[in-house]
Amino acid sequence: MVWFFERESHTLRYEIRRHFDGTAFEVVISDSEGERLQQLTSPTELLQHSERVWAGLIDSGWRPLTPRFLAAPPTQ
Repeated sequence: MVWFFERESHTLRYEIRRHFDGTAFEVVISDSEGERLQQLTSPTELLQHSERVWAGLIDSGWRPLTPRFLAAPPTQ
């Protein structure tokens, strides 16, 4: 699964994927500063980690990226 966040003109990608051997989950956060990878071993740990990270992103001004075709039309 991949989610995109934006803040001003910057974009951040938050990706969850299975480790290649299937024993863990990987969380990859990519932005203009590079890519950070963390491995988590259980679905519960993954959900708790994601909730903390997403709350931190929102608190620091990041917002989920809204697809342009779903965004509300500009008001006149």
